[in-house]
Amino acid sequence: MTKVISILSGKGGEGKTSISLKISYALSKQNKKVLILDFDHTNRSDYFSILHKKPIPQSKEQSPIEHRIQLLMKNVYIVSYADILECKGNSASFWQNHYHIFQDIERIKTEYDVILIDTAINFSEASFSFAKASDEIYIILSYSAPSLTKAYQLLKELNSKHSIYKVNVIVNNVSSYKEGSAIFKKLLWLTHNYLEITLQLSACIPNNLSLQKNICKADRTYSYCSKLAKQVSLQKTTAKQQGYLKL
Repeated sequence: MTKVISILSGKGGEGKTSISLKISYALSKQNKKVLILDFDHTNRSDYFSILHKKPIPQSKEQSPIEHRIQLLMKNVYIVSYADILECKGNSASFWQNHYHIFQDIERIKTEYDVILIDTAINFSEASFSFAKASDEIYIILSYSAPSLTKAYQLLKELNSKHSIYKVNVIVNNVSSYKEGSAIFKKLLWLTHNYLEITLQLSACIPNNLSLQKNICKADRTYSYCSKLAKQVSLQKTTAKQQGYLKL
């Protein structure tokens, strides 16, 4: 059964794209076929630029997902919907495109083992809807105070307005597991006192290695994401959160 996971962050610059790419690569090494759905318009072609590749130009008009999927690396495919969902507000055309995207995903999802949704960094209804339709939700934060504040605001929105009660946390760009654990405990204290949500620390990723050097390099960052990918693979697919639409 296809597993759908969403990667979120409360602000830009948290490493959402690089971690998503590393997890996808690690899953591909486990012979998993992965489809990345890129909804973050700030990324544009970041996935391809990290790999020193050029994406095929795509139309901003809605078209079948089969025509938009591109091979990123072995066993890893990507489709960008950022331009389609770039319109602001809750316009009729926005939600019509949103609905068609869900139909597209439903049609092709059985062709993949894992669908990884890289959501937009803004607190949009579309991002929350995709998160609610996922089997697992991962939030990425770092050591900075703004990151912790934004992560809490994001969790509050997910919990109080969208009835999400379980979220996995990845602490990125830390000097040690101890530092990452301390950051997670601060977030845990806030949520324990004010929200009805369960958090699980999934990984603390060190800050002393550069993804851009080599995506396929067997470095410590990769090893952390490899363990995380195994966790993703082993987790049982459960009933979806009650979202606006279900994948």
